[in-house]
Amino acid sequence: MPEKLNALMMQLRVSIDESLKESERIAEAISEIQKAGYDFFLTLEATMRLIKREGSEIEQSSIDNSEVPEISLNPQDVKFFRALKIKVD
Repeated sequence: MPEKLNALMMQLRVSIDESLKESERIAEAISEIQKAGYDFFLTLEATMRLIKREGSEIEQSSIDNSEVPEISLNPQDVKFFRALKIKVD
């Protein structure tokens, strides 16, 4: 992966992490879980796809983009992504 693209992906990871840490609703939910006597660990798995656009300044990476799976989001999914400031179309 080109160095510039790698840096942009790291910036995205940091932004998502900061959004989660700054969310009062998430902090409250975690606090309630801990008050109930449980330790809390959060692991998120994200699949990111990069598709090179014509004329882009970033070199094309060797990502296989031959198949694009179709997904459906329920209202709770959309609310979650919007809380993370991720645009959902």
